[in-house]
Amino acid sequence: MKKTFKITLSFMLAFMLFFTSISFNKNNTTAPGKNVTISLLGDHAEAKKIKFPINNKKPSKPKKPSKPKPPKKGFKNGAEGEKFLNKLVKGNGHKTFDTPYGKRVIDVYIKQTQWAHESKVGYASKTKFIKKQVDKDAWLKKTGAIKGVKWHFFKSAKTGKVGASKPLLKYLDDKKIPYQIHK
Repeated sequence: MKKTFKITLSFMLAFMLFFTSISFNKNNTTAPGKNVTISLLGDHAEAKKIKFPINNKKPSKPKKPSKPKPPKKGFKNGAEGEKFLNKLVKGNGHKTFDTPYGKRVIDVYIKQTQWAHESKVGYASKTKFIKKQVDKDAWLKKTGAIKGVKWHFFKSAKTGKVGASKPLLKYLDDKKIPYQIHK
């Protein structure tokens, strides 16, 4: 069987080389959008021409959907930051939880992953209110009410500031809450 295969393959290659000719442009290359003509000799030495369009363009990589970028000037208020964050992480909007520290309204909650995201617009400090938010988030994560939480800091269009004070960032780190400063 191996010998038959070799003979058949050799015969096919010889047949193709003898009875087939391919026409290119004068530089023996094809330009994008040009045709390649293959001539086949049929019965009684009649030539049959078949044209195949050739595209020499490099295949394009599939484009990843681009993530939205925050405006360079920043957001006018916290509600704009929350709306943007909801779109960025493909969230499901607000969700309220009861904690021993009081109610916690999550800015952006993702049902599928059970992740919570907090949005802060402008420069944030470790105030009593924000410290309490961090404590509530840490409790929700520890008890399994949420699987994870991340804080996001966005630029304010009014003040031009973005970020958080060192004490607040340290407090987030101590509570093992990741954060991202979007510049």
